[in-house]
Amino acid sequence: MSPTQRPFHIGILGGGQLSRMLALSGHRLGHHLHVLSESDKDPAAQVVSQHQKGSLNKLQNLVKFLKKVDVATFESEFLDAELIAKAAALAQKNIFPRPHIMGLLQDRLTQKKLLLEHDLPTLDFVSISDPNEAKAFYNHSSFLTSNYKNLILKRKNFVFKKRRFGYDGYGTFPVSSEKDFRNFLKKWSTTDSSIQFIVEPKIPFEKELALTFARNLSGQIAQFPLVETHQVQSRCDWVIGPVEHPQQKKLAQKICRFLNQIDYVGTITFELFAIQKNLLINEVAPRVHNSAHYSLDALNLDQFSAHLQSLTNAPLYSPKIYKQKYFSMVNLIGNRKHKPQWEIPAAVYFHWYGKEENRPGRKMGHLTCLGNSTKEALRRALTARKNIHL
Repeated sequence: MSPTQRPFHIGILGGGQLSRMLALSGHRLGHHLHVLSESDKDPAAQVVSQHQKGSLNKLQNLVKFLKKVDVATFESEFLDAELIAKAAALAQKNIFPRPHIMGLLQDRLTQKKLLLEHDLPTLDFVSISDPNEAKAFYNHSSFLTSNYKNLILKRKNFVFKKRRFGYDGYGTFPVSSEKDFRNFLKKWSTTDSSIQFIVEPKIPFEKELALTFARNLSGQIAQFPLVETHQVQSRCDWVIGPVEHPQQKKLAQKICRFLNQIDYVGTITFELFAIQKNLLINEVAPRVHNSAHYSLDALNLDQFSAHLQSLTNAPLYSPKIYKQKYFSMVNLIGNRKHKPQWEIPAAVYFHWYGKEENRPGRKMGHLTCLGNSTKEALRRALTARKNIHL
């Protein structure tokens, strides 16, 4: 029997906004959604009838949860991959993306090595294990390689990134001066000196872009439009699309080959730098991603449905823009500790994440707008955001 002919019991590890949007999409597809998270007030727990309260770091919780579902996934790659794999084996259930792939991609060092192994373009990097190695590198090294050809890089202009558990700018330290470097070492020593980093050149990219794909168990791949992303304080502020780049087709072909070679299952996003008419992969997120939230309202296939269809092996198709040609998405990010208030104008798609606490820097929701140009769509979204007080 085809998987599309019956509902699945699908488990989601984690209860945040990504899990919430996965669950809501799963309801529309007719599936039964289960969530494991630490609080029954979590965003995803609010929208499912099957919520198991408990830590995602305890084997017994995971096994108990997995035994209730047909297949499972996760909303964040920052879990213990070995523990997840052990729980899946004990419960005899599949988790997608597969835990060992999640483990490779959650560590920036092994992620970089995997990209290079499969001939995918990325920034040069060096692994740094301790502060003494960082000092030696900073004092004596620079990046001047063939990857950049005519690009002139400033000496001692680097970005140090935590190998694990860094996101939205957390764990990322740009260094452009001796003062920056001293501050980086101070933060490293006052947190945990056993934390390891990679260091990359700080490059003068022209734009930040993103490409999202979904691949099912049968190997069908859906490719979402190329989008431009804009960051404020290392956190995504807005997304516009579709955009074009002369290298996007070539890179997409390489990525599809890569996904087939590692037998990836689920949605995955590649964050990109556009520089000198080239596209370089900055980072990879093996999950649904903020840069593709627009797909809920702008396309005939959203990234959350595509993710669920991938792990249940339902047929995938190339998403199409089915309303206006261009779209924008803006994040709603808290800036004060008070109760949010809003007024939403017509022709704006409003998504609220149901988080209990509003605090500075926290993603509370997002808006999507459509238009006859990316400029028009973004203007509408930014104007609408002014009526939301966080």
